[in-house]
Amino acid sequence: MILLRQLGYVLHLLWPSLINVMKLFTTKVPAYILILTILLAGSILLYRELHPVKVIEKIESKNNCDIQLIRSTNFKYIKPLIFAERINEYDGFDNIKQTLNQYIDLEKSKGSIKSASIYVREFEQGRWFVVNPNEKFSPGSMMKIASLLCYLKESENNPDLLFKKIQFKAHFSEIPQQKIVTGNLVTGRYYSIKELIEAMIIDSNNDATMLLNTMMNYKIYFDLLSSLNLSIPGDNQSDYPLTTTECSKMMRIIFNSSYLSPKNSEYAMDLLTKSKFHDGLAKLIPDNVTIAHKFGERFNPVEQQLHETAIIYSGNKPYLLTVMTRGDDQEKLKTVLNSISKTVYDFMILK
Repeated sequence: MILLRQLGYVLHLLWPSLINVMKLFTTKVPAYILILTILLAGSILLYRELHPVKVIEKIESKNNCDIQLIRSTNFKYIKPLIFAERINEYDGFDNIKQTLNQYIDLEKSKGSIKSASIYVREFEQGRWFVVNPNEKFSPGSMMKIASLLCYLKESENNPDLLFKKIQFKAHFSEIPQQKIVTGNLVTGRYYSIKELIEAMIIDSNNDATMLLNTMMNYKIYFDLLSSLNLSIPGDNQSDYPLTTTECSKMMRIIFNSSYLSPKNSEYAMDLLTKSKFHDGLAKLIPDNVTIAHKFGERFNPVEQQLHETAIIYSGNKPYLLTVMTRGDDQEKLKTVLNSISKTVYDFMILK
Protein backbone atom coordinates (compact mmCIF):
# COMPACT_ATOMS: atom_id res chain seq x y z
CA MET A 1 0.00 0.00 0.00
CA ILE A 2 2.84 2.39 0.86
CA LEU A 3 4.53 1.60 -2.46
CA LEU A 4 1.29 2.26 -4.35
CA ARG A 5 0.91 5.62 -2.60
CA GLN A 6 4.49 6.48 -3.52
CA LEU A 7 3.94 5.51 -7.15
CA GLY A 8 0.73 7.51 -7.22
CA TYR A 9 2.57 10.48 -5.78
CA VAL A 10 5.29 10.15 -8.41
CA LEU A 11 2.79 9.94 -11.28
CA HIS A 12 0.95 12.97 -9.90
CA LEU A 13 4.16 14.99 -9.89
CA LEU A 14 5.33 13.55 -13.16
CA TRP A 15 2.22 14.09 -15.26
CA PRO A 16 2.96 17.73 -16.34
CA SER A 17 6.48 16.67 -17.31
CA LEU A 18 5.16 13.78 -19.39
CA ILE A 19 2.81 16.14 -21.22
CA ASN A 20 5.78 18.40 -22.03
CA VAL A 21 7.83 15.44 -23.22
CA MET A 22 5.04 14.33 -25.56
CA LYS A 23 4.69 17.85 -26.95
CA LEU A 24 8.43 18.09 -27.46
CA PHE A 25 8.58 15.30 -30.02
CA THR A 26 6.95 15.92 -33.38
CA THR A 27 8.31 12.71 -34.91
CA LYS A 28 7.89 9.14 -33.81
CA VAL A 29 9.90 8.24 -30.73
CA PRO A 30 10.70 4.62 -29.82
CA ALA A 31 8.74 3.39 -26.83
CA TYR A 32 11.90 2.48 -24.92
CA ILE A 33 13.04 6.10 -24.95
CA LEU A 34 9.79 7.28 -23.37
CA ILE A 35 9.90 4.42 -20.87
CA LEU A 36 13.50 5.27 -19.92
CA THR A 37 12.53 8.93 -19.52
CA ILE A 38 9.63 8.00 -17.23
CA LEU A 39 11.72 5.56 -15.16
CA LEU A 40 14.59 8.02 -14.77
CA ALA A 41 12.30 10.88 -13.81
CA GLY A 42 10.45 8.65 -11.37
CA SER A 43 13.72 7.47 -9.85
CA ILE A 44 14.81 11.07 -9.32
CA LEU A 45 11.56 12.05 -7.63
CA LEU A 46 11.55 8.98 -5.39
CA TYR A 47 15.19 9.53 -4.49
CA ARG A 48 14.51 13.13 -3.51
CA GLU A 49 11.51 12.04 -1.46
CA LEU A 50 13.39 9.28 0.37
CA HIS A 51 16.79 11.03 0.68
CA PRO A 52 16.09 14.63 1.76
CA VAL A 53 19.44 14.97 3.56
CA LYS A 54 22.79 15.32 1.80
CA VAL A 55 25.32 12.58 2.48
CA ILE A 56 28.18 15.05 2.98
CA GLU A 57 29.49 16.45 6.21
CA LYS A 58 31.85 19.37 5.89
CA ILE A 59 34.22 20.34 8.66
CA GLU A 60 35.08 23.97 8.08
CA SER A 61 38.58 25.24 8.69
CA LYS A 62 39.17 26.66 12.16
CA ASN A 63 42.11 28.01 14.15
CA ASN A 64 44.08 28.91 11.02
CA CYS A 65 43.79 25.37 9.65
CA ASP A 66 43.15 25.49 5.90
CA ILE A 67 42.03 21.87 5.53
CA GLN A 68 38.40 20.96 4.90
CA LEU A 69 37.35 17.36 5.51
CA ILE A 70 34.46 15.97 3.50
CA ARG A 71 33.03 12.74 4.86
CA SER A 72 30.22 10.38 3.95
CA THR A 73 27.41 10.13 6.49
CA ASN A 74 25.84 7.01 4.98
CA PHE A 75 26.88 4.78 7.87
CA LYS A 76 25.96 4.47 11.53
CA TYR A 77 29.33 4.10 13.23
CA ILE A 78 31.87 5.33 10.66
CA LYS A 79 32.28 8.42 8.49
CA PRO A 80 34.59 7.49 5.61
CA LEU A 81 36.79 10.31 4.35
CA ILE A 82 36.03 11.28 0.75
CA PHE A 83 38.20 14.40 0.43
CA ALA A 84 40.74 16.24 2.51
CA GLU A 85 40.69 19.60 0.77
CA ARG A 86 43.03 22.55 1.06
CA ILE A 87 40.75 25.58 1.15
CA ASN A 88 43.04 27.99 -0.66
CA GLU A 89 45.00 27.80 -3.90
CA TYR A 90 48.76 27.30 -3.60
CA ASP A 91 50.52 30.60 -4.30
CA GLY A 92 53.52 28.73 -5.71
CA PHE A 93 51.37 28.20 -8.82
CA ASP A 94 50.89 31.94 -9.43
CA ASN A 95 53.33 32.11 -12.36
CA ILE A 96 51.91 29.14 -14.27
CA LYS A 97 48.39 30.38 -13.58
CA GLN A 98 49.26 33.80 -15.02
CA THR A 99 50.81 32.15 -18.10
CA LEU A 100 47.68 30.09 -18.71
CA ASN A 101 45.41 33.11 -18.23
CA GLN A 102 47.43 35.01 -20.83
CA TYR A 103 47.25 32.08 -23.24
CA ILE A 104 43.45 31.84 -22.88
CA ASP A 105 43.10 35.60 -23.48
CA LEU A 106 45.28 35.29 -26.60
CA GLU A 107 43.26 32.41 -28.03
CA LYS A 108 40.02 34.25 -27.31
CA SER A 109 41.31 37.31 -29.19
CA LYS A 110 42.20 35.05 -32.14
CA GLY A 111 38.74 33.49 -32.11
CA SER A 112 40.04 29.98 -31.38
CA ILE A 113 37.90 29.72 -28.23
CA LYS A 114 35.03 31.56 -26.60
CA SER A 115 36.00 30.53 -23.08
CA ALA A 116 38.07 27.97 -21.18
CA SER A 117 38.66 26.80 -17.64
CA ILE A 118 41.58 24.84 -16.18
CA TYR A 119 41.95 22.87 -12.94
CA VAL A 120 45.33 21.53 -11.81
CA ARG A 121 46.10 19.46 -8.68
CA GLU A 122 49.34 17.78 -7.72
CA PHE A 123 48.70 14.81 -5.47
CA GLU A 124 51.92 14.81 -3.45
CA GLN A 125 50.87 17.75 -1.27
CA GLY A 126 47.29 18.21 -2.48
CA ARG A 127 48.09 21.68 -3.82
CA TRP A 128 45.92 23.08 -6.58
CA PHE A 129 44.85 26.07 -8.65
CA VAL A 130 42.04 26.85 -11.05
CA VAL A 131 41.67 29.28 -13.96
CA ASN A 132 38.17 30.72 -14.50
CA PRO A 133 36.64 28.69 -11.65
CA ASN A 134 33.05 29.85 -12.15
CA GLU A 135 32.76 28.90 -15.83
CA LYS A 136 30.33 26.02 -16.37
CA PHE A 137 30.29 23.64 -19.32
CA SER A 138 28.41 20.57 -20.52
CA PRO A 139 30.67 17.68 -19.46
CA GLY A 140 29.31 15.30 -22.09
CA SER A 141 31.10 11.95 -22.08
CA MET A 142 33.16 12.82 -19.02
CA MET A 143 30.05 11.80 -17.06
CA LYS A 144 30.70 8.25 -18.24
CA ILE A 145 33.22 8.11 -15.39
CA ALA A 146 30.25 8.43 -13.00
CA SER A 147 28.55 5.46 -14.70
CA LEU A 148 31.79 3.48 -14.38
CA LEU A 149 31.99 4.28 -10.67
CA CYS A 150 28.34 3.35 -10.18
CA TYR A 151 28.67 -0.11 -11.73
CA LEU A 152 31.95 -0.92 -9.99
CA LYS A 153 30.43 0.17 -6.67
CA GLU A 154 27.44 -2.11 -7.15
CA SER A 155 29.71 -4.99 -8.17
CA GLU A 156 31.40 -4.88 -4.76
CA ASN A 157 28.21 -6.34 -3.27
CA ASN A 158 27.25 -8.30 -6.39
CA PRO A 159 30.41 -9.72 -8.05
CA ASP A 160 28.36 -11.52 -10.73
CA LEU A 161 26.97 -8.21 -11.99
CA LEU A 162 29.86 -7.52 -14.37
CA PHE A 163 29.36 -10.87 -16.12
CA LYS A 164 25.65 -10.40 -16.80
CA LYS A 165 24.98 -10.22 -20.55
CA ILE A 166 22.77 -7.85 -22.52
CA GLN A 167 21.91 -8.03 -26.21
CA PHE A 168 22.67 -5.01 -28.37
CA LYS A 169 19.69 -4.98 -30.71
CA ALA A 170 20.13 -1.72 -32.62
CA HIS A 171 21.87 1.64 -32.58
CA PHE A 172 20.26 4.21 -30.27
CA SER A 173 19.64 6.97 -32.82
CA GLU A 174 18.19 9.37 -30.23
CA ILE A 175 21.36 9.66 -28.12
CA PRO A 176 23.75 12.61 -28.57
CA GLN A 177 25.83 12.58 -31.73
CA GLN A 178 29.55 11.94 -31.51
CA LYS A 179 32.29 13.38 -33.68
CA ILE A 180 35.00 11.40 -31.90
CA VAL A 181 34.27 7.70 -32.46
CA THR A 182 36.85 4.91 -32.09
CA GLY A 183 34.73 1.75 -31.95
CA ASN A 184 31.21 0.41 -32.47
CA LEU A 185 29.10 -2.40 -31.04
CA VAL A 186 27.97 -5.31 -33.25
CA THR A 187 24.21 -5.49 -33.75
CA GLY A 188 22.64 -8.65 -32.36
CA ARG A 189 25.61 -9.59 -30.20
CA TYR A 190 25.37 -10.19 -26.46
CA TYR A 191 27.79 -8.19 -24.34
CA SER A 192 28.69 -8.59 -20.68
CA ILE A 193 28.37 -5.50 -18.52
CA LYS A 194 32.16 -5.58 -18.15
CA GLU A 195 32.55 -5.46 -21.94
CA LEU A 196 30.07 -2.58 -22.18
CA ILE A 197 31.95 -0.67 -19.46
CA GLU A 198 35.18 -1.12 -21.40
CA ALA A 199 33.53 0.10 -24.63
CA MET A 200 32.05 3.07 -22.75
CA ILE A 201 35.43 4.16 -21.33
CA ILE A 202 37.99 3.07 -23.91
CA ASP A 203 35.94 3.93 -27.02
CA SER A 204 33.54 6.36 -25.34
CA ASN A 205 30.77 4.41 -27.08
CA ASN A 206 27.33 5.96 -26.61
CA ASP A 207 25.42 2.79 -27.46
CA ALA A 208 27.27 0.92 -24.70
CA THR A 209 26.47 3.78 -22.32
CA MET A 210 22.79 3.73 -23.24
CA LEU A 211 22.57 -0.02 -22.68
CA LEU A 212 24.21 0.37 -19.28
CA ASN A 213 21.85 3.21 -18.40
CA THR A 214 18.86 0.92 -18.92
CA MET A 215 20.11 -1.18 -15.98
CA MET A 216 21.65 1.56 -13.86
CA ASN A 217 21.10 1.49 -10.10
CA TYR A 218 20.11 5.13 -9.78
CA LYS A 219 20.19 5.09 -6.00
CA ILE A 220 23.94 4.41 -6.18
CA TYR A 221 24.28 7.01 -8.94
CA PHE A 222 22.51 9.75 -6.98
CA ASP A 223 24.39 8.85 -3.81
CA LEU A 224 27.64 9.22 -5.76
CA LEU A 225 26.69 12.70 -6.97
CA SER A 226 25.67 13.70 -3.45
CA SER A 227 28.92 12.31 -2.04
CA LEU A 228 30.80 14.60 -4.43
CA ASN A 229 28.56 17.49 -3.37
CA LEU A 230 27.10 17.72 -6.88
CA SER A 231 23.47 18.48 -7.62
CA ILE A 232 20.95 15.78 -8.51
CA PRO A 233 19.73 16.45 -12.08
CA GLY A 234 16.09 17.39 -12.45
CA ASP A 235 13.58 15.17 -14.23
CA ASN A 236 13.25 17.64 -17.14
CA GLN A 237 16.92 18.63 -17.22
CA SER A 238 18.53 18.12 -20.63
CA ASP A 239 21.93 19.48 -19.61
CA TYR A 240 24.10 19.09 -16.51
CA PRO A 241 26.56 22.03 -16.41
CA LEU A 242 29.63 21.64 -14.21
CA THR A 243 32.85 23.51 -13.46
CA THR A 244 36.34 22.06 -13.97
CA THR A 245 36.68 21.71 -10.19
CA GLU A 246 33.48 19.67 -10.02
CA CYS A 247 34.41 17.49 -13.00
CA SER A 248 37.80 16.76 -11.41
CA LYS A 249 36.25 15.17 -8.34
CA MET A 250 35.56 11.82 -10.00
CA MET A 251 39.20 11.31 -10.99
CA ARG A 252 40.28 12.28 -7.49
CA ILE A 253 38.18 9.66 -5.74
CA ILE A 254 39.46 6.98 -8.11
CA PHE A 255 43.09 7.95 -7.50
CA ASN A 256 42.56 8.17 -3.73
CA SER A 257 40.43 4.99 -3.65
CA SER A 258 38.07 6.85 -1.33
CA TYR A 259 34.89 5.56 -3.00
CA LEU A 260 35.70 2.15 -4.51
CA SER A 261 37.80 -0.67 -3.13
CA PRO A 262 41.51 -0.45 -4.03
CA LYS A 263 41.06 -3.33 -6.51
CA ASN A 264 38.19 -1.61 -8.34
CA SER A 265 39.90 1.79 -8.18
CA GLU A 266 42.96 0.25 -9.84
CA TYR A 267 40.78 -1.37 -12.50
CA ALA A 268 38.95 1.90 -13.18
CA MET A 269 42.21 3.82 -13.58
CA ASP A 270 43.66 1.10 -15.79
CA LEU A 271 40.65 1.41 -18.12
CA LEU A 272 41.14 5.17 -18.30
CA THR A 273 44.78 4.70 -19.35
CA LYS A 274 43.49 2.77 -22.40
CA SER A 275 41.38 5.60 -23.81
CA LYS A 276 41.83 5.75 -27.59
CA PHE A 277 41.45 9.53 -27.76
CA HIS A 278 44.97 10.95 -28.16
CA ASP A 279 44.32 14.33 -29.83
CA GLY A 280 43.78 16.32 -26.63
CA LEU A 281 45.79 16.49 -23.41
CA ALA A 282 47.96 13.51 -24.38
CA LYS A 283 49.11 14.66 -27.82
CA LEU A 284 52.24 16.65 -26.87
CA ILE A 285 53.13 14.63 -23.77
CA PRO A 286 56.06 12.14 -24.20
CA ASP A 287 54.91 8.66 -25.20
CA ASN A 288 56.57 7.06 -22.18
CA VAL A 289 54.36 9.03 -19.77
CA THR A 290 51.24 7.15 -18.65
CA ILE A 291 48.00 9.14 -18.83
CA ALA A 292 44.59 8.11 -17.47
CA HIS A 293 42.03 10.31 -19.20
CA LYS A 294 38.48 10.81 -20.42
CA PHE A 295 37.24 13.39 -22.91
CA GLY A 296 33.80 14.91 -23.36
CA GLU A 297 32.24 16.75 -26.29
CA ARG A 298 29.05 18.61 -27.03
CA PHE A 299 28.12 20.44 -30.20
CA ASN A 300 25.19 22.23 -31.74
CA PRO A 301 24.70 24.89 -34.44
CA VAL A 302 25.60 27.65 -31.96
CA GLU A 303 28.84 26.34 -30.45
CA GLN A 304 31.05 23.36 -29.82
CA GLN A 305 32.56 22.19 -26.54
CA LEU A 306 35.51 19.88 -25.98
CA HIS A 307 36.87 18.87 -22.58
CA GLU A 308 39.22 16.37 -21.01
CA THR A 309 40.17 15.31 -17.51
CA ALA A 310 43.41 13.40 -16.95
CA ILE A 311 45.88 12.15 -14.40
CA ILE A 312 49.38 12.46 -15.82
CA TYR A 313 51.85 10.10 -14.13
CA SER A 314 54.90 12.32 -14.36
CA GLY A 315 57.62 10.38 -12.52
CA ASN A 316 56.76 10.10 -8.84
CA LYS A 317 54.64 13.25 -8.95
CA PRO A 318 51.30 12.47 -10.63
CA TYR A 319 49.02 15.43 -11.17
CA LEU A 320 45.43 15.99 -12.27
CA LEU A 321 44.58 18.30 -15.16
CA THR A 322 41.06 19.13 -16.31
CA VAL A 323 40.48 21.51 -19.22
CA MET A 324 37.05 22.55 -20.49
CA THR A 325 36.61 24.69 -23.60
CA ARG A 326 33.96 26.11 -25.90
CA GLY A 327 34.27 27.66 -29.35
CA ASP A 328 33.25 27.33 -32.99
CA ASP A 329 35.73 24.73 -34.26
CA GLN A 330 36.51 21.44 -32.51
CA GLU A 331 39.91 21.18 -34.22
CA LYS A 332 40.94 24.51 -32.73
CA LEU A 333 39.70 23.37 -29.33
CA LYS A 334 41.91 20.27 -29.63
CA THR A 335 44.91 22.51 -30.28
CA VAL A 336 44.09 24.53 -27.17
CA LEU A 337 43.97 21.32 -25.10
CA ASN A 338 47.34 20.30 -26.60
CA SER A 339 49.02 23.57 -25.69
CA ILE A 340 47.60 23.86 -22.18
CA SER A 341 48.62 20.29 -21.35
CA LYS A 342 52.17 20.79 -22.65
CA THR A 343 52.54 24.04 -20.69
CA VAL A 344 51.39 22.40 -17.45
CA TYR A 345 53.56 19.31 -18.06
CA ASP A 346 56.71 21.39 -18.63
CA PHE A 347 56.02 23.31 -15.42
CA MET A 348 55.34 20.19 -13.37
CA ILE A 349 58.48 18.27 -14.39
CA LEU A 350 60.67 21.26 -13.51
CA LYS A 351 58.87 22.10 -10.26
